[in-house]
Amino acid sequence: MQAAVDALPPFHQQVFRLLRFENLSIMQTAERLGYSPATVEAAFAEILIALVRSADP
Repeated sequence: MQAAVDALPPFHQQVFRLLRFENLSIMQTAERLGYSPATVEAAFAEILIALVRSADP
């Protein structure tokens, strides 16, 4: 899993770490990074898709 996260673009890595490791909300993450909540939400959806694809054999 760590290798899959490390393979993400830097913005996606930041979003993932803030949401999953620091337990911030979408709103808190957006505020911290200076993006809209919609941008963070869309990025998180892309992250989840990428992680699921990386787990498929």
